[in-house]
Amino acid sequence: MGRNVMDVFAAQQMIRAAGCRIHYIEGIDPSDDPDTFVTQLLMNGMAAYYSQNFSLNIRRRANYNAERALSSGRRIFGFMTGKDKRYEPDSRTARWSSGCSMTRHGANRCKGSPTS
Repeated sequence: MGRNVMDVFAAQQMIRAAGCRIHYIEGIDPSDDPDTFVTQLLMNGMAAYYSQNFSLNIRRRANYNAERALSSGRRIFGFMTGKDKRYEPDSRTARWSSGCSMTRHGANRCKGSPTS
């Protein structure tokens, strides 16, 4: 039902306070049986663990790519991804990303612009 265990508990409490019952697709019996309570806790805990673990893996991979100047799959203006998966200057847009203004007047002042 959610990524944060406390948010899930609060949502479940609000649903039950409104007089509704929660039915899980996984086949948990929505009774007041203690076994159902333990199973719900286990499933909510596993969902929270999976979410936090996945987030940690994403951050770890992003840091790894940043430390090695590797492309993360997103294009950065003025750069392209080379054969070795590292960022390389893009000859078509590199002059604009090197500090030149993209306004009409600023483009005339950039080195290598067609009108300079």
